[in-house]
Amino acid sequence: MKKLFSCLLAAASFVLALTGFSACTKNGHDHAEQDEHIWLSVRNAEVLCEHLTDVLQEARATSETLSVVCTVFPLYDWVRNIVAGDDGVSVTLLQKSGSDLHNYQPTAGDIRTIYSCDIFVYVGGESDDWIGDVLPDGGNSANPAMVCIDLLEALGERALAEEEVPGAEEHNHDEASAAARPLSDLVAAAARPLSDLVAAAPYEDNLAAYLRELQTLDGELEEIVSSAVRTTLVFGDRFPFRYLCEDYGLSYYAAFSGCSAESEASFATILNLVHAVEENDIPCVIVLEGSNRDIANAIIANARNSALSIVQMNSLQSVTQAQIDEGMTYLSLMRENAAALEQALN
Repeated sequence: MKKLFSCLLAAASFVLALTGFSACTKNGHDHAEQDEHIWLSVRNAEVLCEHLTDVLQEARATSETLSVVCTVFPLYDWVRNIVAGDDGVSVTLLQKSGSDLHNYQPTAGDIRTIYSCDIFVYVGGESDDWIGDVLPDGGNSANPAMVCIDLLEALGERALAEEEVPGAEEHNHDEASAAARPLSDLVAAAARPLSDLVAAAPYEDNLAAYLRELQTLDGELEEIVSSAVRTTLVFGDRFPFRYLCEDYGLSYYAAFSGCSAESEASFATILNLVHAVEENDIPCVIVLEGSNRDIANAIIANARNSALSIVQMNSLQSVTQAQIDEGMTYLSLMRENAAALEQALN
């Protein structure tokens, strides 16, 4: 049966190659929407925490109290680390029910929370289209002093476009990785002079301590990748880890792009992912938190390697308030992802 399936796989792959169709995401040049999963890069977190510190510090210098609303968990966790110890700042997480980022629509209560805050922090990109309806003029007419922070915009040239699923072409990973690494220029561009504000709100010490933790994690990820047996990942799921893979020079295949709302894969997609697993001697198929694992199980059922396992990585987009109360943090989740990455690469 395995031999028959391999013959069918080869034939199907040949037909797909002739028609120029590829059903799985692969590193390439064809782009559509911007990839909004910016927080899944530790290096992005460094840049964005610098930027957030700048804005928070300036706002705090002119106000006795601040209310900050963040759309998703990573942004919320960064802000609360930056302002730790300042009782004059309240930080609210908007999406804390555990629902998928791509299915989120604000309630009337959410909109009231946004309208009443001093600083509104969101990712930007395709999944934040709803913000244009809530703040149609790019701001809040009822509260014109409110500061809106679009983090994709803050990333500047480091922001990547979401890849098109069909027809993607492979590019040089070393060049992509090198282009993603220099942070100093980006930090300098994102940050404004703070010398006159430090005394008013001393967040710089908090930032420095948090950056040290991020840099330690970055070093751990570097070590995992540099000592790994392979550098290719296969996702039987969506692929929100574009930035992480670019940072560390990893290749990848996936059923869907990161922004996709699809959950059922075609036969062609399964064939392509089986081929990727076998061609690259992959030991694990990766899924996201909350996955039903149907695609991963289909890949495993049809691959020659009966020892294939499933590894879960967390996209950090559906953290609940209960998990936060139990002590979950951006760093703890990213360390879990690092452990999963180590398993998948060895």
